[in-house]
Amino acid sequence: MPRSARRACAEVTDGFRDQFRAPVAFFGVGAEFPFDPFGGRLRAPSLGNHGLGLGESTQSVQLRQQQCRVFVDARLAPAFVEVKRVCNHRVMKWQLAELNIARLRSPLEDPATVQFVKALDEINALADDSPGFVWRLQTEDGNATAIKAFDDELVITNMSVWESVQALGNYAYRSGHVAFLRRKREWFDSYGSVHLVLWWVPAGARPTVDEALERLASLEADGPSATAFTFRSPVAPPGRADTRVERDDRHVCPA
Repeated sequence: MPRSARRACAEVTDGFRDQFRAPVAFFGVGAEFPFDPFGGRLRAPSLGNHGLGLGESTQSVQLRQQQCRVFVDARLAPAFVEVKRVCNHRVMKWQLAELNIARLRSPLEDPATVQFVKALDEINALADDSPGFVWRLQTEDGNATAIKAFDDELVITNMSVWESVQALGNYAYRSGHVAFLRRKREWFDSYGSVHLVLWWVPAGARPTVDEALERLASLEADGPSATAFTFRSPVAPPGRADTRVERDDRHVCPA
């Protein structure tokens, strides 16, 4: 584990320090077995002459060492699982997922929507080349218009992953994408009370449409939280002591 990760876990491990050493008396052997939260192993010290009984072979001592190790593994398993969970939570890298839904005024093949369809490749290419872009939902056509998450055929879905709230906000509200946002009323009707949701995912994870819809429903039912939030009420990645993030008022739709 890198030194930076070890430092991040130091605070956590201090809280568990009393649980990392287990006095053991098993088959006549008394010892303390150091617990290593980073390596995830319990190392049994050599018993040397202390555990060698009269006429006892080295093989029998090794067997008793193994039995002791199993005993301590079982005893400290809950503490190990907990500290591993907390440490991983602290040092894990997180990325930002977003879901944006909209309802077209007319079907994609309608002449009234043709300008939007023509602009899709340009909009998506701009996203792909933007700093902090990680991934976006798409079919072999290069966009997600064929993915129907709702019974209403006019509702289209956009989902992507970014390195940070700032990276997504810069693309959405401070790039060439703004020119298309200003025209959204030409192509889209209002749809529902909530149409955009943000949430954190472990780096490398790819959210599913079902998961995204659950986040959207959470935002609509309960408002912004660590589970689902917005640009107006951003939340820091999991593991940070202060979950608040200063809102960037430039990340507001201009349309």
